Amino acid sequence: MIIMRMQHKGEKMSSFNSALTLQKMVFDRIEFNRKGFKNNKELEFELQVQIGLDKNSTYKVTLVLNGTKQDEYE
Repeated sequence: MIIMRMQHKGEKMSSFNSALTLQKMVFDRIEFNRKGFKNNKELEFELQVQIGLDKNSTYKVTLVLNGTKQDEYE
């Protein structure tokens, strides 16, 4: 059973329970463009989630996170 809670823009993330167990974590790509130094401005991000079953009946979860932080990075 997979329990997911969708959030609305500006809503804080809360704790949740999941029956899934992470076996491997692989990054296909990580990149960012530095625009300045660390600051106290809010990080804005968009998260996309895809959940699927492969040919071996193993669940695969794909996460895409795009974020920006004004005057720091994008």
